[in-house]
Amino acid sequence: MKFLVQQQPAYVATGTADDDFGFDAAKPTAVLIHGAANDHSVWASLLAKSGDKPDLSGANMLAVDLPGHGETFAGPKSSIEAYADWLVDFLDNGSIQAATLVGHSMGSLIALDVARRYPDRVTRLGLLGAAVPMPVSDALLQMASTSPDAACEQVTRWSFYLRKNADGSFPPATPVMRSYRALLAAARPGVMANDLAACARYQLDETAIAAITTPTVILASEHDKMTSAEAATSLRARLPNASLTMLSGVGHAMMQQAPVEVAEWITTLIEAGR
Repeated sequence: MKFLVQQQPAYVATGTADDDFGFDAAKPTAVLIHGAANDHSVWASLLAKSGDKPDLSGANMLAVDLPGHGETFAGPKSSIEAYADWLVDFLDNGSIQAATLVGHSMGSLIALDVARRYPDRVTRLGLLGAAVPMPVSDALLQMASTSPDAACEQVTRWSFYLRKNADGSFPPATPVMRSYRALLAAARPGVMANDLAACARYQLDETAIAAITTPTVILASEHDKMTSAEAATSLRARLPNASLTMLSGVGHAMMQQAPVEVAEWITTLIEAGR
């Protein structure tokens, strides 16, 4: 399905057999916001399950391709705030007064910024792999700019949790890891570097965080190397209306490593937001 946002077509996956049908602005809506150098496909397993879940049958499930990502061909935005403004324009185009925003990694910052500056547009927040601030090492920023293939490899390794073999070595990459690396590699030139830099630059002071009163649930992992469990715990403590669920045995790419658990978590979130 295509929306027109800032005079440019924006692609939205709905999980239905035909993405051009099934959207109804009068229904409760959940907007799924992907992370850096990703696209709507990271939510594929959730969208596939949504049609089988009675709790989701009466809701719009909209997985957006942010500008510069996937099938949305407008140029990427250079800041989290600009992505957030784009998302509000997206809601306007769909005549969606307010929605549950579910964001992963960079998407969690975008969702949080919408709630900060446009609180009336957000029913509930679901933040996966979230941290404020969201530091990105100078080495990775440089690698993303000058050696994108190496950056894809590094981000993939850091995004998945693997138990070591008995000899201390790591097992080979799983099919899911290889698929995720291919997704990163398919991003347009410069998009990963752009997105990582936007995450690194985004800052909120404690007063701004404390002013975000939108009901918020955070999903984190004990083994996340990209946004640590400690960072998620800190964010939960600083947001006045937040709760935290901690997963074990998965990494930052929790939608890929724990699709069933993530689907159940999001189902509960959306149902609570009605």
